[in-house]
Formats: sequence, C-alpha cells, structure tokens
Amino acid sequence: MPEQGIGMQAGNDLPVYDLDFGKVGIMTCMDIEYPEVAQILMLKRAEILLFPHVQSSWGEVDWEIRYRARAVDTGLYVVSACYGYPEGEWMPGMMIGRSSIVGRDGLILADIGRSIGVLTLDVDLDKLDFKSWPVRIMICSICLQLLL
Repeated sequence: MPEQGIGMQAGNDLPVYDLDFGKVGIMTCMDIEYPEVAQILMLKRAEILLFPHVQSSWGEVDWEIRYRARAVDTGLYVVSACYGYPEGEWMPGMMIGRSSIVGRDGLILADIGRSIGVLTLDVDLDKLDFKSWPVRIMICSICLQLLL
C-alpha cells in the first residue's frame, strides 16, 4: 500500500485521548459507516467523536444520515472536519468537503458547509448526562458481544 511506504501502519485499537478540555475519540475513513466504532469509543468514555476526513458520498442526505446517526447512537457530539472549496467551485461528483458539528441529539449545531474557514462552537461537556450511560453502555455491550 502507498500509505505504508510513507510510514503509516494499520492499527488494532480505538484509543480515546484525554485532552485538557475532555475525552476525544477519533474515527477515520470508513469508521463513520459502522455504529460499532462510535459505540466502542463511547464505551471508553469519549465525550466527543472527531472525524477528520476526505469523503465522497451520494450527497448531502447521505452525509447527514451517517453523521447524525453516530451522534444519536452514542449521545456524543460528532465533529466533522473536511477541506473546503472556494465559493462556486464545488460541482456534483466532487468530494463533499463539508465540516460541521452535530449535537448529541443528532441536530446540526454548526455547519460551515463546503466553504473554506474555521468552524467553532462552545459546548458544555459538564452537562453530559452520565446518568443514562449505564443503560446505554449495557445495550451497546450486549450488541457488541453478539457481533463478536
């Protein structure tokens, strides 16, 4: 693979990074397609799912369904970071180039669309409802055990 030639290696873990503002789980490439990846990161107590990507899809509806679903699956914020296009340069068939922040309930809280720029949003991670986590974790654990 070309990636291995520049030093990239396949991983076998889904780590959660404890940063100064909270715990972040990172999904890449096709990870957004499968709820199990996001659920494992949630089980490891991630508070935010970061998804840096270069992604093509069937369009906006497909993008929104997957990203919103991962937020609803886990009750976590999903931060999508992609490159943008200069105004008027995007055309159907090109990479989607969309960056957004999806709330824990699946609502899009901030969206820069396909534009070039920086997207920010203040969220209060202290307001995460950890009381519901034992039930959510139990359900996810049962689902994951059935898959293994």
